[in-house]
Amino acid sequence: VGLQGETAPLHEFFQKLQDSLKPLGFRPEPRGLRLHITLGRVRGDRNVDLLKQRIVQAADRIFGDFVIDTAHLYMSESSSRGSQYSIMETFDFRESE
Repeated sequence: VGLQGETAPLHEFFQKLQDSLKPLGFRPEPRGLRLHITLGRVRGDRNVDLLKQRIVQAADRIFGDFVIDTAHLYMSESSSRGSQYSIMETFDFRESE
């Protein structure tokens, strides 16, 4: 699901993150930032046609409004049990009072 609205602060955060990681040897993400929420993942091609049909049916659906006030930087580690995620840092976007 794509995100819209006041996204400039997230794009600024993404750019600062990329700039700070470059000296550590990380290459910038060539695709840029694509704001989205993953609703699910598909393995294999079972029921792919039905999934495509449902996606088309929901293409104009509005899922609601919300405010993103924090973000977490995760470390992903692959294992035989699948990926394991650990929060490395939390970023607070709320205005200080």
